[in-house]
Amino acid sequence: MWWQIILVIIAAIVCYFTVHHLWLRQRQIHYQKQLDRQMRSLLPKIQKKVPQVLPETLQSSIPVSIWHRDVLIYEYLVQLSCDDEIKITAPQLSVVLNEGLDLPARLLVTECWQRGTTFHFDVVYLNNPTTLEYVGDMEKIDADNLEHHVPKNK
Repeated sequence: MWWQIILVIIAAIVCYFTVHHLWLRQRQIHYQKQLDRQMRSLLPKIQKKVPQVLPETLQSSIPVSIWHRDVLIYEYLVQLSCDDEIKITAPQLSVVLNEGLDLPARLLVTECWQRGTTFHFDVVYLNNPTTLEYVGDMEKIDADNLEHHVPKNK
């Protein structure tokens, strides 16, 4: 009898975590689709700053390492017409995005880089406390790395 109670408790815990996990995942995908629509409408404005952008090639993904943590971060990539060096910085791109988007929360471009004819940029949607905490933690890590002269990976 007691083992049945323990089994039911374990099954309930497993069900709770599975449903919670799926709910978080669906929420991230919902926000990703919302941002993708807005980004597509903003591409002409981005193209004024980065003329070699090919708007029809925009793609987004959720970084695998953090998707389960309710952190709303998305990696965007877009193909370029040539491999001329891009001059826009992450803070400048953040300004462009926030000027043109109609969202309830701000966006933050945490980093952007060019690899050949592909332009990558990571966008954080500052729409929940977990995401804000993540950004704060990353800023602390960056500050610590600067203090200890640790090179960036990208």
